[in-house]
Amino acid sequence: MIGVICKDAGGAEIISSYIRNNKINAIFCLENPAINIFKRKKIKFVNNSLKNVIEKSDWILTGTSPIRKKEIKGIIESKKINKKCVSFIDSWVNYKERFLYNGKLFLPDEIWTGDIYALKLAKKTFKNNKIILKYNPYFSEIKNTIKIYKKKNYYSLKKNILFIAAPISNYFHNNKNVKILNFFLFKIKKINFNYEKIIFRPHPSQNNLNKLSIFLKKLNSRIILSNNSNLFIDIKKCNYVFGSNSTALVVASFFNKKVYNIVPKQFNLRNYLPYKKINNFENLL
Repeated sequence: MIGVICKDAGGAEIISSYIRNNKINAIFCLENPAINIFKRKKIKFVNNSLKNVIEKSDWILTGTSPIRKKEIKGIIESKKINKKCVSFIDSWVNYKERFLYNGKLFLPDEIWTGDIYALKLAKKTFKNNKIILKYNPYFSEIKNTIKIYKKKNYYSLKKNILFIAAPISNYFHNNKNVKILNFFLFKIKKINFNYEKIIFRPHPSQNNLNKLSIFLKKLNSRIILSNNSNLFIDIKKCNYVFGSNSTALVVASFFNKKVYNIVPKQFNLRNYLPYKKINNFENLL
């Protein structure tokens, strides 16, 4: 019996696919946005407390997040009773921050990575830990599903832009991700980039969508807030996809869309996505 602890969307996508593909018997402690992801994939679960999951399982499997600490609490509580704990890293950025809690580093017994790039980065970051390559089950599902979606017509307007957003908070003003969005809007206006609509896809953890929609309209009247839970359909509707170090950009590249990673140097950002099909936004300018 595996105890699954998930809150962050990225980790939930991978772990839900891993559970479904391997038909694993599990007990769950989930919080949104993970709950919605497991429901979307039609994985049956009964939600339990963190304590119950750790006590009743044979070992623990968690996602990771540099922001949310639900998964780290699972690691900490597992270690207290010497229960084996494994964490599946879903990205290529902020590895150490994913295991920090109150300034201290709490590492699981094993770290799983989804590709050779993540494996090398994890081994470099955590030199004394057991790192295992488990080919990304979420990406495997995506590649199979894309074959179906490529045949469907979702009234694709070729000049539409899909903007993949990171979480926007702080009343939508001084947030770093708002600055990236403003940078993007300023630059495409400056180069007269030809487009009709910007479909803004909020992060799964985003709150205050009504307020966000009003805020976006003030920035640019051609921005439409996506209310679609299906990332694939949003990608199909657009010919261009933009974002900042988002795993969803990798998914868009599987569709052979024109994908651009926005990593302005003035924000101390660099490209963490190790996929050749993903272009640097600066090369478009």
